[in-house]
Amino acid sequence: TRVLYPSLKGGELADKVAETNVRQVMREILSQCPAILEKVRSGKAQLMGAIYDTDTGAVRWLGP
Repeated sequence: TRVLYPSLKGGELADKVAETNVRQVMREILSQCPAILEKVRSGKAQLMGAIYDTDTGAVRWLGP
């Protein structure tokens, strides 16, 4: 992630790394679980990414 965002440092870089990781895991879930992928494609389910801020307790939803 550092190569993709060379201007980010410290907390900003950590936030981007966390977001990138969540999005990658979402892609892996969809690629490795056909049942979930089918439910998402048919509109019966959504896969939502989120990041929990341990300092504030806030959840930042990344969306589908």
